[in-house]
Amino acid sequence: MKYVLIVGATENGKSTTINEVCKKLQPTKSWVLNSEGIYINIEADIGMFNGTYLIEVNGVIILVAAGSPTEQDITITDLFKLAIQLGFDVKILIVAMRTSERKPSFDTPKELQKLGKEIYCEKIFKIDGDYKANSDWKDRIDRIVFAIKMYL
Repeated sequence: MKYVLIVGATENGKSTTINEVCKKLQPTKSWVLNSEGIYINIEADIGMFNGTYLIEVNGVIILVAAGSPTEQDITITDLFKLAIQLGFDVKILIVAMRTSERKPSFDTPKELQKLGKEIYCEKIFKIDGDYKANSDWKDRIDRIVFAIKMYL
């Protein structure tokens, strides 16, 4: 399995970045993890913010933790295991992580290293103003999408 890790402080745009990356990947199917621990089918073009999702792109299942594991209070390992138990063949993970994880028993980078191989990692910073018109924003999204598409 492969993974992408997006690291940033609170309100620095982790889930906004991941949402845009997922749009650019043009998923054909999407699911969201609900409060009962079940992935339910959603529209493929729905926004992916501060939660856990599965998307299918070119037949490849990608687990998307748009909310950092510490914010969701569940480890990335448990999110992955849940998807596998529910019958999803996850090949790629896209994970948001706060710059510093302060909850005991959370070590997202170490967990990801046990689960697979890193294909991309970036520490992001907030882009002020009209971020969507900013070349730094566009470059960030392009870099991440390019890294993922190498494995689709």
